[in-house]
Amino acid sequence: MHRGDREGDEGDGMTMRAIGLARGTVRVVRHNSAWNRLYRAEAKRLRHSLGPLARGIEHIGSTSVPGLMAKPILDIAVGIRRFDELPKVQRLLERLAYSRPRKGDRSNVTFVKGAERSRTHYLHVVRYDGRTWKRDIQFRDWLRTHTRDRERYAALKKRLATRYASDRKRYTAQKDDFIKSILRKTS
Repeated sequence: MHRGDREGDEGDGMTMRAIGLARGTVRVVRHNSAWNRLYRAEAKRLRHSLGPLARGIEHIGSTSVPGLMAKPILDIAVGIRRFDELPKVQRLLERLAYSRPRKGDRSNVTFVKGAERSRTHYLHVVRYDGRTWKRDIQFRDWLRTHTRDRERYAALKKRLATRYASDRKRYTAQKDDFIKSILRKTS
């Protein structure tokens, strides 16, 4: 870590202090340019570890959208060809300090990195070029190129973060209508 780096700093120093949030809590911060660098470094580790199992690796979620307020947790999508490859993918991810906290939807298997008091990464294993893969990339790309919708989303996130600071499930659920409205525009 570089001296002087702090959360929300737009400087060039890459720092893990730029990310991390307690499980279940909500806090949105202004965009931090370190997020993209942290993503690129993590994507390189993932490519090296997963090799051809990872058909694609994408930075998704609000930290992937320059100028957008976000929870300081990196969301990364890893696209795989077939879900019968998941046990091998899981073993390789565990070597990179990812864990799978719960069994869930087989179309989007989430792994986490970081202690419960400071989650740093959510890694979503999805079918490469499947519905979830395309949806997450379309939403990200729309917000990157449509300032007005990005600003509306930032305002919504800020309001919801204040209202649901200790209830991430409700915070997430309350964003659903906005996300669906954007996805209708991308179709």
